[in-house]
Amino acid sequence: VHVDGTEATVAGSVANWAEAHAIAELYTRLGPLWLEEGLSVGVVTPYSAQNRLIQGGHLALSKTPAKWARLSARPTSLDFPPLRPVDGATLSVQSVASWQGGERDVMIASLVRANGSYNLGFLDDKKIFNVLQTRAARASFIFCNACMLKVGSGAGLPLFLAWARQANIVVSLDFSGLEVVPLPVDSAIIDAVIPPD
Repeated sequence: VHVDGTEATVAGSVANWAEAHAIAELYTRLGPLWLEEGLSVGVVTPYSAQNRLIQGGHLALSKTPAKWARLSARPTSLDFPPLRPVDGATLSVQSVASWQGGERDVMIASLVRANGSYNLGFLDDKKIFNVLQTRAARASFIFCNACMLKVGSGAGLPLFLAWARQANIVVSLDFSGLEVVPLPVDSAIIDAVIPPD
């Protein structure tokens, strides 16, 4: 799921407000349906700041909505609630290390990285990316800035993006109506030339 957002450094870690907001929106709308079907749900992210942001909303990182507005590309709302389990469900929001060996029916991954220098940090490690994409038994949602997947060789991110594009599953989500609507991502966004270092 392509999210047009920007990362921010927070207390030595990295967070992406736009991704956290999109994940909260998706779970708020689909969590009750997943629970009704008896599906377990988990959230995985490689960064502790993103983990805290998803679990506690913007207040978890002591950032005011105005501060996040300056750090985020195009926020749709400056405030969102903490991600809480649907009544009767358990929701694990954990780091990559915590999910090793674990599994849920539906997994939501937040890759976080979105910057103009195309720096992936340790996200370009194949062991980390393996955990991010293999914890789902039935459905996986990987939230990221799709442009960031064009770089890096350690984890095979360009190959993953090529596969996802060929399968026609690179989408953005429209939350404006009553339903969550997947929209194709304009190929111009993904095909944009990455400036040389």
